[in-house]
Amino acid sequence: FVDGDDYIEPEMAHKLINSAEENNSDVALCGYYTNSTGEQNAFYLSLLKNSISGKENIIENYIQPFIGTKKGGINLPRFLCFRLLKRELINQDYFKHENIYFSEDVVFNLMYTDRVNTISVVNEPLYHYRLCTDSLSNRYRPNKWQMYLNLIAFLKCYLNDRNIAIDEERMNDRIALAIFSSIDNLVTSGEYRVFIKEIKKIRKDVIVKGLFKKHIRYDSFSVKLSLTLLKFRCYRLLYFIRQSRLNAISWD
Repeated sequence: FVDGDDYIEPEMAHKLINSAEENNSDVALCGYYTNSTGEQNAFYLSLLKNSISGKENIIENYIQPFIGTKKGGINLPRFLCFRLLKRELINQDYFKHENIYFSEDVVFNLMYTDRVNTISVVNEPLYHYRLCTDSLSNRYRPNKWQMYLNLIAFLKCYLNDRNIAIDEERMNDRIALAIFSSIDNLVTSGEYRVFIKEIKKIRKDVIVKGLFKKHIRYDSFSVKLSLTLLKFRCYRLLYFIRQSRLNAISWD
């Protein structure tokens, strides 16, 4: 599942295969690097064990991290490209069109995990994830908020169907980042009239109103500021702050 913009360490496949064979696992994953404008940062997995097995352990340490990030909890990369999977366990139904769900990798991974008994962990950065400002995820997408709503609905149904309790902190994180990402997506359109029309719709959404009623502590100042401005309907200020930030990133 290596993305066309990325590349891997020469020993990545070898190490993942060895780990999968040693642990008799159904999936193996590794850490990664982010590469952007000449800088390289390494990210390790927040797991101390070299494998995860047992239903409860897989739910707590592998499935729940797909829902959202939790401070002090296990948090793992959600992309398929950091994983090696067994071909015979892959069902064609796991592949979802990228216009239906944002982060369709999350949907694929969770559906695949239904058939997983053991997960191998290679806690080394072996994948190079290139951050490109012109990639699909950074372009304006008119239906991005709806795609996030589709993903959140899927996550809730997935957990409910399997009698897995919803971790409110992780779900709130997912919703908050969906709002934040959708704000930046609208700013990327370059048209304030598009931004103001769509941001008001997002502000009225029942999921957004529900999040605003909760007392949530955000680790990211940018997310906290953006959601606060949205909550109090400071639309013009929100637009120009995020526009300035995105322009600064594009120049870096």
